[in-house]
Amino acid sequence: MASFALAPTVATRRGKELLVPRSASLPPVCMKCGTPANTPWRRKFYWHSPWLYIMILFPGLLIYVIVALIVRKQMELNLPICETHHADRKRYKLLGAIMLIGFIPVSVILGIYGSEALGWITCLVMFVAGIVFYQMSMLGLHATKIDDLGGSFRGACDTFLNQLPEQT
Repeated sequence: MASFALAPTVATRRGKELLVPRSASLPPVCMKCGTPANTPWRRKFYWHSPWLYIMILFPGLLIYVIVALIVRKQMELNLPICETHHADRKRYKLLGAIMLIGFIPVSVILGIYGSEALGWITCLVMFVAGIVFYQMSMLGLHATKIDDLGGSFRGACDTFLNQLPEQT
């Protein structure tokens, strides 16, 4: 008679890695600084096998994007963050959106009324800054693997991870 191991319902840690089963909740401690958190941040994470990146080289970027969208795994978490990090996240997201929405019109206006080189440089700087600010709004937490039982994540602070039991 076969026995099936039940998936744990408590989030655990393995070193600096956060292991979260799909039905688990996280302690009310900010995942970035370890202070008490009362603002949950609902975030959807996506992950696919790193082997798919080979598809960028052959057959190409478009095929990679289509296949990655089809085979990716997803997991939604309520991440506890403090008011300070919640405000930082909102600020970075707003700055990133302003840069990404405004880089073309600002660059065109500078290219028309200033110099063309200034327009191109501004376009590049604003686009890169927009991507950087948007990534900063994610607060550094990223999925390292997601499967049917749960996911593993990196980027939480040590104080947060120390609130969780070590996986045996």
